[in-house]
Amino acid sequence: MTNYTVLAPVVHTDHFTGTVEEGSTAIRIVTIKDFASLYNISNIDVGKIFIFATNANGTLTDVHIDGTTILGDYIYAVFDRPLPANGTIKINYCLMYFA
Repeated sequence: MTNYTVLAPVVHTDHFTGTVEEGSTAIRIVTIKDFASLYNISNIDVGKIFIFATNANGTLTDVHIDGTTILGDYIYAVFDRPLPANGTIKINYCLMYFA
């Protein structure tokens, strides 16, 4: 029989509203440093972060959030296509950290 360890994640939900330029394919939504300091996590391992993001208002900007990526200290929401025009986007997101 295999024994499994059940981890209780740190869960953070929030929304981000920002301005995006025509042709953009992604936008920064939060920094790793801000997330870690919010929950007093030192030496955070980005390989243990799970991120979910959705476009919270399709009438502002009708792109689909294809996924997320971490580059350096930033978490980005990645769009399914380049934005056709300048505009505003609202993104709901959930971060889970399994320590």
